[in-house]
Amino acid sequence: MFDNLPASAIRSRRTEFVSTNSLFIRRQTIGSLFPTGFSWFRRHAAKRGTTLNVAGEALQNASPRRREIEMHFIDSKMTQARRTLLCRWAAAAFVAIGLSAASANAQISPDHYQLRADMPPGTIGQNRLARGGPVFGYYQPVRLESSTGISIAPAIDGQFAEPQPAPLLVGLLIGEVYRFRVTRIPLHDGAEIYPTIEVIDRLYPPEGMANRFPIPIEITKEELVLALEGKLVTRVIYVENPQNALPRAEGPHQRYFEARASVDPLEVADQLGRPIAILRIGSRHPEAAGPGHAFLFGSPPFLPLTEWAREDEFDAIPPASE
Repeated sequence: MFDNLPASAIRSRRTEFVSTNSLFIRRQTIGSLFPTGFSWFRRHAAKRGTTLNVAGEALQNASPRRREIEMHFIDSKMTQARRTLLCRWAAAAFVAIGLSAASANAQISPDHYQLRADMPPGTIGQNRLARGGPVFGYYQPVRLESSTGISIAPAIDGQFAEPQPAPLLVGLLIGEVYRFRVTRIPLHDGAEIYPTIEVIDRLYPPEGMANRFPIPIEITKEELVLALEGKLVTRVIYVENPQNALPRAEGPHQRYFEARASVDPLEVADQLGRPIAILRIGSRHPEAAGPGHAFLFGSPPFLPLTEWAREDEFDAIPPASE
């Protein structure tokens, strides 16, 4: 554009029209990012009988006032176009983000469970101990009960104790796995089942009333039959959420429901309340030489407890202050 001009004129033009060159540079930079947003500039230049390449030369021959008006007009048009394009792009981006979020929520569960009920016994309980709190060294009362007339024997020092008719009230450490022997199964003379109980959390009863509020674990006839058939039954005992619990009195038997085979019972229990224990009943038996250390999970210590009596309830009531 400046090939036929003297050097002094070129210098003066470069000095006088710095703002114009800056505008063209800005237009070219933004135009490369928004190539469809400057059709208005081409139409405006065509109406004035010039092109983008000679727009600067046309402005330089105009009066200062005319140049100022033209520059203001072009700059306002560019600002308006940029705002329009940015608004359209922002709206499109929000729509894309909304669709992506909706798709992600449809495919991903809101909660990610790192623990499963099919993990090796003791994993979930040890994870609870690692989280801290008043659980380490606490003997949680557990009441094993059944209406089938079975007998239950806990493991002591590598051997099973004498069987006792159900119910059996014992204090179990949180995080440990306890093996029991179940005998006198109805209609299955001589058969034995060796379930395990893993306490993964504790209850918080009133002071001095822990034995009155144990964790109830009922061993049903259906579960025993399934175990004798070689199947594994996993039951997760949980404390109901008081906001969702049914407002009705409990019957003589512990309520339970079946979960699908494809569903983790620990996850279901966590959604319904607070899991506190896991009962596993299978067909595994000890070796002929006797139960080994691994079979009994090291025979962790437990506390034999006595049933809560009616008179104990009145003894636990503090005297009225005078």
